[in-house]
Amino acid sequence: MRGAFDRTVLRLPLLGELVRAVETARFSRTLASLVDSGVPLVTALGIARRVIANRHMADAVGRVAEEVRDGGGLTRPLAASGVFPPLALSFLRTGEETARLAFMLGQLADTLERDVRNTTQRLIAVMTPAVTIFLGLTVAGIIACIMSAILGVNDLALQ
Repeated sequence: MRGAFDRTVLRLPLLGELVRAVETARFSRTLASLVDSGVPLVTALGIARRVIANRHMADAVGRVAEEVRDGGGLTRPLAASGVFPPLALSFLRTGEETARLAFMLGQLADTLERDVRNTTQRLIAVMTPAVTIFLGLTVAGIIACIMSAILGVNDLALQ
């Protein structure tokens, strides 16, 4: 059930992209640290998989780890999973081809974290006026109901 919910979240237009970027950045930062420390890639994938909160993405990384264990590269199975953003695949492909995977994973995490921060700031900038208007309308509705009740009581007293 959790996997189905997480898969649905990833399909949502704006929220899905944001969740995908956050999870990919967290995964990339962890994998970069592990690979840079000399942990074998298959083991590092297994460990980095645990930092992904989205079950659907974590399962995809598990399948990727199995393919890497069988001798495949990292980028092709990640691309086949369809859960990571194209930017991440580009960074990983470059890292694999240049044998600087840890460095490129760190750069990917930096880039995605910056994008998430900018997107979050834009969402807050848009949501602030919307929430203010909504609360204003709610307060106006409550005041109108109270005034209507007071005027109704006055009309009863005059009759």
